[in-house]
Amino acid sequence: MKIYLFIKYLAQYGGAERICYRFAEFLKNSGHDVTVICGKNKLKTGCPFPFHELGIGRSRYARANDFFKKASEFAGDLDGVIFSFEKMENAHIIRPGGGVHTIFMKKSMLGMTPLQKLKKNIKRALDPVNRLNPVLEHKTFSSEKLKIIIAISQQLADEIAVTYPYAASKIRVIHNGVRKQVFSPERRAQLRTRTDSDIVIGFASTNFQLKGLAPLIGSLALLPENFRLAAAGDRNPEKYLSLAKKLGVDGRIKFLGKVTEMDRFYADTDVFCLPTFFDTFGNVVSEALAMGIPCCVSKYAGSSELIDEGVNGSVIKDITPENIASSLRASAELKDFPDPTQDDDEIFENYLEICRTVIS
Repeated sequence: MKIYLFIKYLAQYGGAERICYRFAEFLKNSGHDVTVICGKNKLKTGCPFPFHELGIGRSRYARANDFFKKASEFAGDLDGVIFSFEKMENAHIIRPGGGVHTIFMKKSMLGMTPLQKLKKNIKRALDPVNRLNPVLEHKTFSSEKLKIIIAISQQLADEIAVTYPYAASKIRVIHNGVRKQVFSPERRAQLRTRTDSDIVIGFASTNFQLKGLAPLIGSLALLPENFRLAAAGDRNPEKYLSLAKKLGVDGRIKFLGKVTEMDRFYADTDVFCLPTFFDTFGNVVSEALAMGIPCCVSKYAGSSELIDEGVNGSVIKDITPENIASSLRASAELKDFPDPTQDDDEIFENYLEICRTVIS
């Protein structure tokens, strides 16, 4: 069985990109014939499996449109299983990790002020990619060859079913897995360097606004002095530092910038928080849970489906500093809970079984 994996960027960073790369490695190491078809190769080192680069434009519109057209055409001539992490036609299996574009557009503005929403709406109205993406989604989900849609959360499955009801019968929910050899309670114990009794809240994102850093900082002002925040992410933190200073909690926050060894980051935290306004899943939550760290997650994150209230964390229903603070107080006390996550290889075995079914 020949398997072709389609991804816009061949890389080891980014949610879908990392999973595509690891799935390709899993297939190759398991003796399967796999090739990755990418729009652009962003690997800084050699690739351990075969790949083919299609080439895509530079603008957002060109990147989306070029990949869709080139990938759809290329797949039409292939003999094998077509498994795509991106929008395209002629795929047998689609795993749309980014979610439904129109729903993302709506939810991503939940944490904005009226003025910010106005500016964002104007900017989006002027960007043609926001008219292109729904068209490409429709073509993807109505493709004659499409057999299975893998939704990484029930939340995403529901959004696809509501927006594209003709595709609802093809949806299978499979949560993202975790590399258990990297993220585990044993690993956390090995890597932990802290000896103090403070409670460190972990937060990680490349989009501080979307993932709710502002209300999280607001919650810090409502928590005891021994609660501190460690924020990982490669974004400019200046306006969040200003907010922290205004609230008098700047001395209790550390901005770490881009973190490459996330296992070491989690090891020195006591509770993880993702008060996001939109996230089809949120791998940071499953990684933290796998390390034995309780998590506070907003209802807008697909990974909230892993939370057993009062056992391994809490689901934040309304994203306010008060609700986040209450959730953190309760969750910080939780310990020794069952791991609700699955190993990467278990998830990839499920993917592989789906590949077998589409050609049976």
